[in-house]
Amino acid sequence: MRLDTKSILRLRNALLERSGIKLAHQSHPGLDASSPEMQALLARVEPMGEALYLMMVIDGQTEPQERQSLERAIQILTADSLPDQSINQLFEGYEARVRTQGTESRMTQVGAQLCADKEDAEATLMLAAAIALADGNVALSESKMLESLSEWLGFSTRQAQSILDR
Repeated sequence: MRLDTKSILRLRNALLERSGIKLAHQSHPGLDASSPEMQALLARVEPMGEALYLMMVIDGQTEPQERQSLERAIQILTADSLPDQSINQLFEGYEARVRTQGTESRMTQVGAQLCADKEDAEATLMLAAAIALADGNVALSESKMLESLSEWLGFSTRQAQSILDR
């Protein structure tokens, strides 16, 4: 699967440069962490973030650019509504689930959650490609993970490449 498409490179650069791209449906400034709105937003974003986290850790090396890209992706998806502490808590939860359940089990579960919403599935695939490319080097394990992710999200290889080529 080709990852160095113009849109993925733009998305990667945007994540690394902390641009103002907004993928969330609307801005949620100042939401209380316990509010129903924030809980709904977290329920939507958490599986997306976990898929991206799995992409980041699959090669056994977490480069600073990958972590920065993942943090920014979550900020973008939540319209900058989550404080850094909440993002770190998400990461801790992702790490704990991978440790106890394994990467493939987690990706299967996350893919099952995300495939129901085509828009979220497409955004996750594009962001995962940007995370894989964040350090400028796509490891074989990352490439294979992206192919598996596209399948778990319900995309054929052709559909996935079409999404990444946009």
